[in-house]
Amino acid sequence: MGAGLGATVLTTLALRSPVPGAVTRKLRPAASRDLGIALRREKVLDRGLRLFLAELERTVAEGWPAASRAKLPGGPSGTGAQ
Repeated sequence: MGAGLGATVLTTLALRSPVPGAVTRKLRPAASRDLGIALRREKVLDRGLRLFLAELERTVAEGWPAASRAKLPGGPSGTGAQ
């Protein structure tokens, strides 16, 4: 792509800063995907992981961008996922 010989589809996260000489376009209709998180049942939720899961649950609760309302393991609700 950098040599002007192709095209690619990237997520917005993969393209955080402009690429010199590249042109970006949003897909219409927008592409979407479901993401999930999986943890081993015996996994100890250390402080860092608990904070990450709490932030993830907060983001889901706010509906960004169109997140499901699933409960996350170790989140503030304390119920965890089944």
